[in-house]
Amino acid sequence: MQNPCEDEQYNNQVAEAYAVYDSALEEAGSAWAEAAQEAYAAWSSAMDAAAQDYSASESQAWQAYLERLDQLNWQLEDSRQMLEANFATARNRALHNWTEMESEAWDAYQRASSQMLQQPPEGERIVGSPEFQAQQMLACLLQAQPQAKKKARSLKLTRRNLWAAGQMFMRKISLMPTSAL
Repeated sequence: MQNPCEDEQYNNQVAEAYAVYDSALEEAGSAWAEAAQEAYAAWSSAMDAAAQDYSASESQAWQAYLERLDQLNWQLEDSRQMLEANFATARNRALHNWTEMESEAWDAYQRASSQMLQQPPEGERIVGSPEFQAQQMLACLLQAQPQAKKKARSLKLTRRNLWAAGQMFMRKISLMPTSAL
């Protein structure tokens, strides 16, 4: 028997088989590299598109947030101005009421002292209204009915609610005795 390794035909078949194997391996490697490159390109494209979508969505969300924040700031400023105007009106009304009541009290004092047999020396007239103190306003607010406090906590912040609260404050301050102002 002959040694198969020494046979030239056998060696040619082995070399040819290795050549086919190497060629197939090279084709498979090229196909894999091409598929991997295509997959990476698709992934990279999808990531870029997702990043752009995310950036656009984030920008839109921030824009909507900032617009709403501007609206809230405008409403807050509008409400603050309304409350300040209501407070100024209530304070002016209280000052007017105090001036009228002080004038009536002074007139009554002068009439009473003029009817006395021996007139006492004239007392000192109060020139201006007592200064408004923040503590007095706090005391006014604390005197509010407990039910009104519960309602106030449950109300949403709207122009109508703030306007109503300002009106309620004006009514309360106009009904207060002038000594509390």
